[in-house]
Amino acid sequence: ITLDHALSLENEVWGQNFPYPTFTGQFQVVSQTVMGQEKNHRRLRLASKDGVVVEAVCFKQAKPLPDYIQAVYKLQCNHYNNQSKLQVLIDYWEVA
Repeated sequence: ITLDHALSLENEVWGQNFPYPTFTGQFQVVSQTVMGQEKNHRRLRLASKDGVVVEAVCFKQAKPLPDYIQAVYKLQCNHYNNQSKLQVLIDYWEVA
């Protein structure tokens, strides 16, 4: 889970018959806050088993996540203010 890996994926061509790759892993939910006007999304900080801490987003998730999750996710680059940061987009999660 690195910014370089996310940047390399971002530069490839993905489409209907060649979907964007997803990954799976177990994470500790270090922190979480609600976001969005309707407060139905979560911004998270996740720690992997290797101790890598990443920022993450989980859309359509109004309720708090448990302390440990197994997640299917995509790596993304969050480009803001001329900076690029690694971000994990959670597609699916369950209790680990």
